[in-house]
Amino acid sequence: MKIIIAGKSIEVNDEELAKAIEGKTDLKLESDLIIRTKDEQDKFINNTKPDIVNAALEMEVKKWRNDLGLDFEGKTHENLMEALKNKHKTEFTKEPSDQLEAKEKDILKLKETIQGLTGERDKVSTDFQGYKNESILNTELGKYLPNNLSMPKDDAILLLKARLSPSVENGKVVYKKDGEVMKDGTTLDPLGSENVMKDFFAENKHFVNGLDGGSGGGDSQQQNGASTLDIFNKRMEAEGFKAGSVEYNQQAIKAVESKELNPSDVK
Repeated sequence: MKIIIAGKSIEVNDEELAKAIEGKTDLKLESDLIIRTKDEQDKFINNTKPDIVNAALEMEVKKWRNDLGLDFEGKTHENLMEALKNKHKTEFTKEPSDQLEAKEKDILKLKETIQGLTGERDKVSTDFQGYKNESILNTELGKYLPNNLSMPKDDAILLLKARLSPSVENGKVVYKKDGEVMKDGTTLDPLGSENVMKDFFAENKHFVNGLDGGSGGGDSQQQNGASTLDIFNKRMEAEGFKAGSVEYNQQAIKAVESKELNPSDVK
């Protein structure tokens, strides 16, 4: 048996699960899946940012030390500025014009470095926000997927992202149609995930199975008489996979492995 958490599955031994339920005891699951609450994820991201920025700063200080021919220990801005100040003291014995030119060059290089580090810091912040938003989207979409999907849940999430253009705005997931945010017709509030997903699968019934529970061989039949192979072919057509193509065959193999199709369906 599999337990689905935020769109990810953990394999559970049926016998151990039954014993835990019968004995009303805790069931400990061993998995390499990392699970964090929203608050823990926010703290993880915030705690990781300084390490990345500090590493970038240390690399730049080391580069400056080598470029300027300085000799000092420690990779901090304070050490760099102290060593640079000592270098300038030594060069004060030179002609005033040479001293001024050397100082202006160093100042210009430092300004360029500061601008570059600022850009790197902003990029790191943007990348982390993108990662965080992607995690929110996957969790939200996985939460409202129907249990009788005709495709793997990961594939369904990719399909929903392509069709509904979900995004995170002000910490909430919103959906778009023709470039416009989907809203409630009465309140004009953005439609919630539950309503959007319910409407989507009601309009696209070929993405869910309606099996009548038969256990016999051959194609299991839908209530409307359509076989699982018919439903699979409709889904392939909707996703742009032409029957007989390499991509179609690859998807068919995956469908057999996930038991969406019977091996006899794949010729």
